Amino acid sequence: MFRLTAGGVSAVLAVTLAVTADVSQAAAAPVAAVPVAAPKAATVVSRPDLVSARVTARAQGSRVEAESERTGTSSTWVNPDGTLTTEQHAGPIRFRGTDGSWRDVDLTLAEQSDGSVAPKGHPGGLRLSGSSKTSSLAALSATENDVVSTDEGRGGTQGVSLAWGGAL
Repeated sequence: MFRLTAGGVSAVLAVTLAVTADVSQAAAAPVAAVPVAAPKAATVVSRPDLVSARVTARAQGSRVEAESERTGTSSTWVNPDGTLTTEQHAGPIRFRGTDGSWRDVDLTLAEQSDGSVAPKGHPGGLRLSGSSKTSSLAALSATENDVVSTDEGRGGTQGVSLAWGGAL
């Protein structure tokens, strides 16, 4: 009976060693590299001039805006086939900021530190007056209150204001 048990243990040990040797050889064998797709380049939406916009549009297969052709009311795009498309708007969609860069018109109103309300992006620097700090009796006797004013972004030299005498 002892021989039978020793023979069984020997057989199990032999199988274990054979399996371990095969696994270690498989782990040591080099694995074929799996090709990984190169990350897709980000799509360029605008270029500074027509020439670079035309080259980029053709290379990436989608339209690219030519910034040199941009105005307050239009955007010009170069199509992949080299043709131009201009989108013209009835009113301003952007304006030049004080630093000369284009800013989008944003008519979302935001309260200012002085209590007035102004759009986040307006070409004329529009401001709507806030609530008056004076009593209604004092407001009635006041000569005028600015209701709305514009600065036109040029230091107030071309501004317009609308005033109202009395309480609002």
